[in-house]
Amino acid sequence: MLNGRAVWAGILKISLIVLFVGFLTAGCATAEAESESAEAVSEIPSWYLNSEAEYPFSRYIVGTASANSSRGARENARAEISRIFSQQIEVDERLEEEYVEMVTDDERSFAEQTRMVGQIQVKSSEELMNVRVGPTECITPAEGWGQTCYALAYLDRRESAGIYRDQIENLIAQVANLYERYQEAEEIFEQLRYIGTAELTAFRTADLKNQLKIIETTRRELPEIIPEPEQIQNERMRLLMGLNVYVEEPVLAGQHSVNGAGDVLESWARRAVNGLGFGLIGESSEADLVVNTTLQLRLVEFDREQVKHLQWDATIAFDHLETGQNLLTVTRNGRAVASTVESATQRMLAEIEQIIKGDFIQQVEREMLRL
Repeated sequence: MLNGRAVWAGILKISLIVLFVGFLTAGCATAEAESESAEAVSEIPSWYLNSEAEYPFSRYIVGTASANSSRGARENARAEISRIFSQQIEVDERLEEEYVEMVTDDERSFAEQTRMVGQIQVKSSEELMNVRVGPTECITPAEGWGQTCYALAYLDRRESAGIYRDQIENLIAQVANLYERYQEAEEIFEQLRYIGTAELTAFRTADLKNQLKIIETTRRELPEIIPEPEQIQNERMRLLMGLNVYVEEPVLAGQHSVNGAGDVLESWARRAVNGLGFGLIGESSEADLVVNTTLQLRLVEFDREQVKHLQWDATIAFDHLETGQNLLTVTRNGRAVASTVESATQRMLAEIEQIIKGDFIQQVEREMLRL
């Protein structure tokens, strides 16, 4: 019969053997994982892992990206370059948010917020010039599924700087010419057309100048934009504030009527007019512009589903009172869905309010610049 010491010695021996085998197994697994990881890295193109070798920073601005398709990878690479240039835009957006938190919600501050947001959107919507796509490579793993595509986009600093400078100088000349024609124009809507185009061109030029600062490693002087974009914008706003606008009673049309919708639509139209900087008056006979609003509704009921679909079209038109000419018409439409007509109506009114308070005013302002 084995004594206790012998039993414990046997157990200890077996434990040591198990630990040793486990150590060997873990070591093999780790080595295998490291091998697989190294193999995966080796499959990634060298130009993707080290773009600086072929595209040095002193000469190129480079963006690399991956996706599950070659097209997606190329688009992501171009977006990566745009991200470098968007840093200043993000700063502007933070400043705008801080400004909105500081001001009160009166009509003047509403107009100021609108103009600031409009400026930011003009900047962020512009595309970079002369961005090219370099190598693109797709790799499929040994298992045969789930390919990964890699792409590189680049912007040649020296070549692009020349393109940007030519474009900037051309646009500066256009701004001066448009502003001169604005000063010579006698009719106010002709003045608005010239100064509005001058404003768009001036801010586009300023945006290109900011992009050029990132592109060029050595700073060279550029001609100034004369007048400055902010001066042109302030002058256009002064013209708009000199225009008297009268808001007509809303027209409600369609197969369905909503109590109080006309009053709500009219109040929103008035706020939109104030936000755009126009002078709002109470007599149509003294107006330069007349604003007509229309809300058309169509109720669709689905008894089986017990839901109500309220389809709507909201239109705001700016007409020249003297000539009757339509200067601008903006139409938005949508569909509100709820279990009751009352709920669908409230959702519809809330949607229209968000549209008018949101991008509607900016859209009207952009269209006004093109009158």
